[in-house]
Amino acid sequence: MEKNKKYQIIRKGYRGEAKRDASSKIRGFLFQDLIAIRWLVNPSTESVCSEYIEDVIVFGKDATYVIQAKYYPSSGIVKNEIMRELYYQYLRMQLLGYEKIKPVLAAYYPHKMRKPSENKMWSYIKNEDQAIKPNKEDKKTTENSEGIESDEEDKTIVESSKDIEEWLEKEVYARNKEEAENAFFEKYASNDTIKEFINDLEIDTNYKEIGKYREEVAKELEKINFPECIILDKEQKTSILIGLAVQYIQGKYNEKTNGTDLLEEILCTREKFLEYLRKNLCVETDERIAAYLQSVILDVTDEILTGSPNMGEEQIKLLECIQENTADWMRQLVSNSNGRLQLLNTVSGMSPKRLEKYEEKSISEQYGIIREHREKIEFFLRYLWKIMMNINQDLLQESHLTESQKERLMPRHYIDSGEERYISLHFPKEEVQAVTIVSPAVRPNAGGTLANIFSRMREFQPEKWYMCGDYHGIYKYDMDISQIKEAHMVSALEEKCFRIECMECIVIEDGCWNQTEVCEETIFTNTCVKGEEEK
Repeated sequence: MEKNKKYQIIRKGYRGEAKRDASSKIRGFLFQDLIAIRWLVNPSTESVCSEYIEDVIVFGKDATYVIQAKYYPSSGIVKNEIMRELYYQYLRMQLLGYEKIKPVLAAYYPHKMRKPSENKMWSYIKNEDQAIKPNKEDKKTTENSEGIESDEEDKTIVESSKDIEEWLEKEVYARNKEEAENAFFEKYASNDTIKEFINDLEIDTNYKEIGKYREEVAKELEKINFPECIILDKEQKTSILIGLAVQYIQGKYNEKTNGTDLLEEILCTREKFLEYLRKNLCVETDERIAAYLQSVILDVTDEILTGSPNMGEEQIKLLECIQENTADWMRQLVSNSNGRLQLLNTVSGMSPKRLEKYEEKSISEQYGIIREHREKIEFFLRYLWKIMMNINQDLLQESHLTESQKERLMPRHYIDSGEERYISLHFPKEEVQAVTIVSPAVRPNAGGTLANIFSRMREFQPEKWYMCGDYHGIYKYDMDISQIKEAHMVSALEEKCFRIECMECIVIEDGCWNQTEVCEETIFTNTCVKGEEEK
């Protein structure tokens, strides 16, 4: 089938599906994005689009794959809903004139799954157990005006594409999902099309858990030959590639404008995808740094979820949503050298001289300094996420979030956008207005690390430091660093003071993310729960 004709039919098929874009569903912890990326690696793929008619649509050279991507690490799979939806899209595309459609269920699921029988498919369609329905395409014998018998075909066979579109518009698209599918099946479902559907259906549940699957996809990307690539280290290249690929896929459907040609906006052609990767591997770009940090964010999330099997499903969804919003915020923050310096000024324990003229350095030099701070960036993310989870526990019970509730799961909601030197935070119920999360685990034998942090923060003067380690209490910005090391604490009434929170009340280690801490009784207060005793 001609490519333009295929796309035009898919555009028609999008009618009645626009509501899927309005939902803020968690995308199977990047599962469908990784599936889309792996298809784009395949030379037989022409293009891919996500979040359009189904989770992923793949336009191949020989067929078009309509894919539902499902990630079920523990919960049971709702097979009837999946099969109804796939059959609905399969038959609808056929009726609109599409050829060579392959419905696919791609699932991470701990059990094997077989194709449904014809009887079972009818029970899914009718939501009840019933025998095989008579074929709607069976011919009926009638007499014409001359009394001569003839075969009269079922109405659905002679309907034009225009007739079908008009009927869908009137009887299907105006209804909710279940009513729409029921009306459609009542008119068009048949034994023949069910047999065809089952024959064309592909079910693949042999996927690995998300972290390992991401590694597999990253390795497939690394195998692609980019002759002019300037990144020689294989590990760095792989990390950047998967970050770039995820950025590219998510950028398509996250930034769509709902213009006159939505498909054109979100369509990822293999050619443009590979060119995007090549450009960012072979030329120094800001996006390379953003891609690296995207990988860091994904790694941290993988570590938390893998190491915290006791987290509840709703807690996981909350964390995934926060992680997804963080990736979006971080991508925008580090899209320029000023934003990268803002991040470094927040987390760095380096001497201030090391960051002098950072914005004048080459992309490679800036990237190298970012990589040196990986552990500190991970520390920052873990504390930010745990605090956000703690203060948004009420959202665990919500099935549908309002716009204001969604906003609460975005890091930028807690960040002072007017402060561009470092990341200044403010949380509801926090006693002070300017808080920052600074370098981790400062110990008495940490050399000049505390001095470097103090030197930098003296310039910015946040009112509170969230800093894991041995230090806590109230200090003055005009102190000498030795006085802080010796715990010369002062009264909160004095001017230009800051409080160090030791963060022992907030646990960020793997295995503890099912725990909830009450921040307004711990880090959000201006008194330490342990008192102001010395170290």
